[in-house]
Amino acid sequence: ARARHTALRTSSGDVVFFGGQDASGQPLASVEIYSFVPIAKPPAAQLPELPNVAAPDMAVAQISPCAHLLPDQRILVTGGIDAAGAGVQVAQLLDRRHDHDTSTPDFKDPAWESTANNMLTERAGVRAVSLLDGNVLFTGGANSGVTKTADASLELFNHMTEAFEHVVPTIPDGGRADHVASLLGDGSVLLAGGSADTAVTGAIAEADIFRLGTRNGNGTWNGTFDEVNGDMRAPRHGAAAAAINNGRVFIYGGIDALGAAVDTGEVYTPEGGFNGRPTATIKLASDKQSWAFGAPVKYRTIDPEQDPVRVVMQWSDDNTVTWNSAFPQATTIGGDVAEGTANLASAATNDGSVLDPDVNPQPES
Repeated sequence: ARARHTALRTSSGDVVFFGGQDASGQPLASVEIYSFVPIAKPPAAQLPELPNVAAPDMAVAQISPCAHLLPDQRILVTGGIDAAGAGVQVAQLLDRRHDHDTSTPDFKDPAWESTANNMLTERAGVRAVSLLDGNVLFTGGANSGVTKTADASLELFNHMTEAFEHVVPTIPDGGRADHVASLLGDGSVLLAGGSADTAVTGAIAEADIFRLGTRNGNGTWNGTFDEVNGDMRAPRHGAAAAAINNGRVFIYGGIDALGAAVDTGEVYTPEGGFNGRPTATIKLASDKQSWAFGAPVKYRTIDPEQDPVRVVMQWSDDNTVTWNSAFPQATTIGGDVAEGTANLASAATNDGSVLDPDVNPQPES
């Protein structure tokens, strides 16, 4: 049994549970992987069994860790709260495809790998966001001192260097923890609400938009903050947030400045209004035997606002063996099941047609 854990859905459809706390309130280090497989309809009053695999324990038992899927399908885990109430800085990468015995590719042995360094700052109550480029942005959080003051700094996990790197500047409205951090359609991040001091009851209503810029020669990332047209309607920390279909962010619940649960919601609308989610159309040029050895796969992304889109494809053999992900940046498609990187050649073309399918529908032939 576990509570206050973290669940992550992978690109293959598996769900991984990390940490949390047991019935006595102690942090857990255990990890479980649940796989959903096609099954026949069960008889009445009989529930199907859900297969699960116990992965190796995390290095540190922690409550509510941050878990993010990286472009190479490994999972970054860090930033939870340990038994002493401190923010966990130790970071690890879970490789679900690790294989001790390559003669049995259908069976994997998940294993942990170390990152190049740990988180740069202790951040209890940190909020992290996977960006469009595959990097992970960590914002705010609080220290474990007597005052438990929230931090205004940011840092970024660079999936290419596998290291945590500094980000400047700091949050202009000051430190915050247990806040909302939500990725917007243009790649910017909404930071809203939270608490400036987790040792006492309190909540803030300030909100900012952060835009990540470029990385300089010393490994520090530059970014900018944009002012939001007005703060949140209600100060709250520990709120839940979700991007809804038109690109806006719906924020609901949380705890107010007096420590009471908030029963209201509010919506943030980005500049320009109704930002729609991109859709994709994929057409296979031929059967799997052909494209496994390099035949082209045609695809197009459709986004009315021309926002950036990161395309990740995954191949499977008769829905029984998962291949590795393919990214539109290399030259060939790997042909070996579950081994090596299946890369994908991609060329940008423009046939002059309008991209909005509602304006100019495209045939599905």
